[in-house]
Amino acid sequence: MHSQRSKNFGLAYGLRRLSDLVGADIGLHVGKNFMNEWPERNYKAFIFPLLNDAGMLGEKTGKGFYAFDKKCAQLLRLWSATCPLC
Repeated sequence: MHSQRSKNFGLAYGLRRLSDLVGADIGLHVGKNFMNEWPERNYKAFIFPLLNDAGMLGEKTGKGFYAFDKKCAQLLRLWSATCPLC
């Protein structure tokens, strides 16, 4: 699920996978700091407040951009096919 674009950019994980690893709550906090510090260089991403409101924080809640099996910490699927926010 790691995209070629992410590999070309030098990332070990794709951006959605990294977000689920770190947590959407952390992404929301960091994004707010970026918007406050550099508003001219950023745009407001609306997905992180939605993920937080839905309790979809990533691996720590078992769902985020991806769904996770908590028993074996295995990535199950990309959420977009069954996303309750879509």
